[in-house]
Amino acid sequence: MQIEQLTTELANEKSNSQKSENGRALLERQNKELKAKLAEIETAQRTKVKATIATLEAKIANLEEQLENEGKERLLQLKANRKMDKKIKELTMNIEDERRHVDQHKEQMDKLNSRIKLLKRNLDEGENVSNFDGSTMIYFFRSALIFSTDKLIQRRVHIPRSI
Repeated sequence: MQIEQLTTELANEKSNSQKSENGRALLERQNKELKAKLAEIETAQRTKVKATIATLEAKIANLEEQLENEGKERLLQLKANRKMDKKIKELTMNIEDERRHVDQHKEQMDKLNSRIKLLKRNLDEGENVSNFDGSTMIYFFRSALIFSTDKLIQRRVHIPRSI
């Protein structure tokens, strides 16, 4: 009996040992599978991170280039603005000069008109004077009138029409 009992115990122990061995082999296989899966996930994750980093670096480079181009455009625009400001100042000064010339010409025209009126009046009075040598006086006043009229016409020709 003791042999039977020992044989039974031995068979139970062998069975338990076999079960333990099978369980350990199963756990090792699962462990290998999980390690392979982990390595695969880590590789995929590294690839994904590298791709994300490359994309972000490309975006950064693009933004830096865009910023540089905008800076250049801003400098060109500032230069163009300075040129336009200079041109505006020059044109404003030219307009002011032209206005001064127009005012001067107007004043001269007014003076010449006054002189013409005075000469006409003197001419009319000179024709009425009979005891002086009237023809000399009339000739003098007519010459002065013609001269003043010519001057006035010349002044009118030189006045700019655009202002």
